This record gives sequence, structure tokens and C-alpha cells, in this order.
Amino acid sequence: MKMKSLKMSKPKKVLREKMAVQAAEQPEYPWGLELDLDSDTIKKLGIDFKNQTVGDSVHFTAKAKITRMSENQDIVGGGNRSLGLQITSMGWGKEK
Repeated sequence: MKMKSLKMSKPKKVLREKMAVQAAEQPEYPWGLELDLDSDTIKKLGIDFKNQTVGDSVHFTAKAKITRMSENQDIVGGGNRSLGLQITSMGWGKEK
């Protein structure tokens, strides 16, 4: 499987900045792409928590079920599509 960067393109980032009432630091990636792993999940995956550092890059694979599909259009001709995913299993490895 080929990996693709999901970093926001400049035009989308600029549009979001214009739309934001209070623009603190703008994120590099779209909302919803961050995963939070709780203690039980960290244990199940065998992650050595003390050997992790904020800013490290890691590789993981995941299997997910599609739980939601949505498509809409607005009056100015814009549109949006989204998928809801429920991760059902996952593998973890630290980048070398």
C-alpha cells in the first residue's frame, strides 16, 4: 500500500484561515486525522510508552469498517464528502 501525505494544501489552509474568527495556530492536517490511544490500547499493541517521544514518527497499519458516508452541496456550488471509519484492528512500529 502506497502512503500519501494528508497535509492540507495551501489553498485549503488559507480558506480555513479566512473562515476562522479567531485563528490561533492553524493545523497542518485536517480535523479528524489525529488518533488518541488509551492505556488499554497501548498495552494491547505492546507499545513501550516510556520509549516514545513527542515528535517521533511511527508506522502503523489499521483495518477499519466504514460506519458513515456523507455528501452535501452548498448554495455557492461547493461540496463536501466524508467517510466515518471505525478502526477494528491495528499494528504498530517505530520508524527507524
